[in-house]
Amino acid sequence: MIGTLLYNGRTCVLKENGGSKKITVHPEQYVYVQVSNAWIPAILKYSGERQNWYFEYLPKLPVNGCRVMTK
Repeated sequence: MIGTLLYNGRTCVLKENGGSKKITVHPEQYVYVQVSNAWIPAILKYSGERQNWYFEYLPKLPVNGCRVMTK
């Protein structure tokens, strides 16, 4: 599924582009992040200390509103 990541506090949801389908994405889940015209594999993480979602090894890339793909 390809869509946009949206989060509200501790819940992160992948909303399908052009559709109404939504799935919950969990910490430690493996996803592919679209950066320019490439799909980069990443692990979605949640930091309780910082109260924030981030991609492991891509900490400066914002999670909210990011286009991702799951398999």
